[in-house]
Amino acid sequence: MRQPYDELPPVEELPDGVSLDNKSLKYKSKFFLYDEIKSIRIFSQYQKFTLNFVPMPSTVSSILQIFNKNKSKIQITLFFQQFGFRKKKKELQFEKIYQFSKFLEYKTFSHRSEYYNVTETSKILFEYIEHGIFNNKYQIFKNGIIKKNNRDFSSFYSNDFEVKRSYKKLHFIKKSGLFKRKTIDISIDEDIFLTKIVTYFNIEIPFENLE
Repeated sequence: MRQPYDELPPVEELPDGVSLDNKSLKYKSKFFLYDEIKSIRIFSQYQKFTLNFVPMPSTVSSILQIFNKNKSKIQITLFFQQFGFRKKKKELQFEKIYQFSKFLEYKTFSHRSEYYNVTETSKILFEYIEHGIFNNKYQIFKNGIIKKNNRDFSSFYSNDFEVKRSYKKLHFIKKSGLFKRKTIDISIDEDIFLTKIVTYFNIEIPFENLE
């Protein structure tokens, strides 16, 4: 059965400056082969402003980052305000970036997965490097235990935690005690992270707007 992203998107549906063929993509002066893409990250940021204590329209940025195995990066960034005459045009560009990221995730899923598969051992399902200043390293063990930087973090099988997810984040919500929520930023290769844990542990992770 043909999948929704088997075919190349039409040119008019691509973000500005992007061109594709069956083996590669080009954005401005950068050229990436699909089988050299190591990671994909897409996320949005919201900034609120006030002027003389008066709330101003929020600024939204949508960012798609594509990393190849040589540590080179393509970044497509869109800024727009939640109000204004150009909002509709900007929202169309946002949709193009989002759909383009979904095409890339589908096109590169197997190859990107290999970077996680090689971290598997008899006890560890995979290792994951979180985006951020500290590049926290998580080890997902096959018994459900999670370690962060070699220290106990949480577990998929613990009765002490409820597991939920929100936009690009995974939450372990403790039912009692201090530090009731622990969070992992899964914005890098979110599709692979979720596929691996949902498939291996046979669990459902409800989505809620927890932010």
